[in-house]
Amino acid sequence: MNISSEYWSLLQQYELIWTTRKCAFAHDSFRSRLPELVRRVIERNRTHLSPKQCQLLAQITTEMQQDYPLSNSLLLTQCGDLNSHGTYLSKLIENEEYTWLNAPWFLAELYLFYLILVVTGYFDTGVDPFHPLKYDELQDTTAWMLLDTALLVSDHVELGTSEKLCTLLRFDLWGNKADGCYKQVQDTMKGENATLAMDDELIIVNDTDCVLQHLQHGDSSKEIHFINDNCGTELFMDLVLADFFLSNIACSAVVFHTKLNPMYISDAIPDDVLEHIREMQKSDRKENIQRLGHRLSQYLNKGLLRLRPDIFWNQYRFYYEMPTDLVQEFSPSKVNLVLIKGDLNYRRLLGDRMWPATISMRAAVPYFPVSFAALRTLKSDPIVGIDPKVLSSVTSDVDWRVNGGNVAPESDYIKHTLIFLM
Repeated sequence: MNISSEYWSLLQQYELIWTTRKCAFAHDSFRSRLPELVRRVIERNRTHLSPKQCQLLAQITTEMQQDYPLSNSLLLTQCGDLNSHGTYLSKLIENEEYTWLNAPWFLAELYLFYLILVVTGYFDTGVDPFHPLKYDELQDTTAWMLLDTALLVSDHVELGTSEKLCTLLRFDLWGNKADGCYKQVQDTMKGENATLAMDDELIIVNDTDCVLQHLQHGDSSKEIHFINDNCGTELFMDLVLADFFLSNIACSAVVFHTKLNPMYISDAIPDDVLEHIREMQKSDRKENIQRLGHRLSQYLNKGLLRLRPDIFWNQYRFYYEMPTDLVQEFSPSKVNLVLIKGDLNYRRLLGDRMWPATISMRAAVPYFPVSFAALRTLKSDPIVGIDPKVLSSVTSDVDWRVNGGNVAPESDYIKHTLIFLM
């Protein structure tokens, strides 16, 4: 992807988030949250992992918490040959003095999840070490209850198309709370009181009306793309929205861009999407859910719903570094809108940097080739596009950027390199 020298200069003005104490949330993630996630992976895979593999995974938690250097980690000497992605990561850290608690946050995260795949033998066996944790949500009644709620809206005969779409977009946004990598936030979406309803006051950047107008006046012969995030509740909401678009002839096709390999515990890969659709079709599901599963299967068979995994989504690269072949997937000649889901994708849009919160999305992301809307609940520091008055009201909560309580559905419409009015 081509970016201007002016944009590159602007980008460099803002601090890249590291895992140091200065970036408290990223730092604390490697001191407590991420080690606990690794322990959950050990526990949920103990039946088929060897004692040696469990020992190595436990060693990862020790190395993180004791701030081992990344370049000469004891773990690397015991993992065997690295595949091409591992070689790519190794080159990024060689000759650097990175440690777990003194490295670019995004790089350290990718390195961690890659090591988990290597230790558990994923690249040899194809067995996803995060699948047991993903499947836990499918075995819980909450995700199915929320899916049923979304379908009641989608199927409601007395609601207009715009009203349905507005509600489903918000459901898709709020579903991002169910993030397996942030258990504290994910747990707020569990139990009989779990809900997809939200107070509008919690939406601190809200361009929903602009998204609706764009879709209403857009070219229905073009495609709508999702850059997906989490499995479970969030993926259910993605699938309901995809079904709504296709059922209402709002687009020619829907494309899901997923990770090629597992990462971040609950991030979706193609196998997860297919499993969710199969689970919908089981005979013990509610009839409306079974019907949705059958429709989605038909969309897949007809090429109306396509899965497009790419290694780019697993790499330490930001959106402005997107390779040409992937950029071409988002050509304005064939794509009407891209829904960019979740916290990590949002961070990658912004280069994982601390932009001023009140700078516009247009200024921060002038390079994306087609109209997009970014839907995420706040689970990290980067954010832009906030009205100064709104900013002053939310900062009374010191954890407002990371607690998952506030949400930011932001849209910015870009045609080629020229911004046009929303």
